[in-house]
Amino acid sequence: MLPVRSLARIIVLLITVAFARSWSFAQEAPAPESPAAIKAAIVQHKDGIAAADSAMDIAAAIRLRMALAALSKPKEAQELYEAVVYLADSTGRVEDELAARRALASTLAARGQMKQAYEEALRVADRVGEWSAERSDSLNAGWERALRIADQQRDSLGVAAMASRKAAEQRVTGAEERVEFWMWMAVLSIAVAVLTIALMAWMNSKALRRHREELAALRSDVNVLAERHQNRLRDAGPSISEKPAVADPVAGPPVVEAPAGEVDPIVMGMFRKQAPERLATLREARMRGDHGKVQRVVHTLKPQLVNFDPAFAELCARLADPAAPQGAAWNADLDALEARITRILG
Repeated sequence: MLPVRSLARIIVLLITVAFARSWSFAQEAPAPESPAAIKAAIVQHKDGIAAADSAMDIAAAIRLRMALAALSKPKEAQELYEAVVYLADSTGRVEDELAARRALASTLAARGQMKQAYEEALRVADRVGEWSAERSDSLNAGWERALRIADQQRDSLGVAAMASRKAAEQRVTGAEERVEFWMWMAVLSIAVAVLTIALMAWMNSKALRRHREELAALRSDVNVLAERHQNRLRDAGPSISEKPAVADPVAGPPVVEAPAGEVDPIVMGMFRKQAPERLATLREARMRGDHGKVQRVVHTLKPQLVNFDPAFAELCARLADPAAPQGAAWNADLDALEARITRILG
């Protein structure tokens, strides 16, 4: 009884030989039909092999030897297959080597050399296993390399994503800081505006209070003046005679003083409050020879003076006239105006 190992090898041998014969039949070109055609094809293949060997065309040399072996006798075919095995093995053409070994095993079996065919079949099986292992290792190596590349890409993408996230967080933080800064600036601006409004309101209220106090004091002065004026009218009686105005030949037309009538106490108070300062300004401008300012002061005094005597209108008109000659008559009118204002102020 055969051992299990030997039985397995015999089965492998039979399968390999059958596969080799079927593959050989499938790959071979149709054989020429006549002996002459076969001889011509053999000569053509030998010439092609010689040319391929001289040109170092390994692929053509292997292909032509395989084709020539299919047309040759078993012994010559065995030599050709062995040459193909050597060429394919030395150049690393595993598929061509396996095809040649399968054909060689089939040829040996056809010649009755079963032991050599069995050994060649075992070599085919071992070479197929080695080649499969190499292919598997190569595939595993490629897979591992692809995994490493994928891991590296994943790590680089992770690093890039982390950097992008940090950059985004920094931008968000910067934006939040800017928003907070401008928020505090807005709060500060609002606070400054509120303080400014409060300060202006306080200053306005203070100025208003001062104006009210001045107005109250002015009303008090007006009341006192009105009461004094009423007392003076009661003391003077109805028999007050006015002095006629003396014409000054140099001063031009005389200024006639009209009888002092009833003057509004408020007008009297305002005049007594403002007239001294304006009279001082008029005298200062007259001393400097600033006739323009003198005329402006006279023009501002005219509305109040006509309340005391309508004759002031004509006098102020002569003094404020830009075309009036500023001679002796003009100076005499100015003296008369100062004297009468002084007399009104008492």
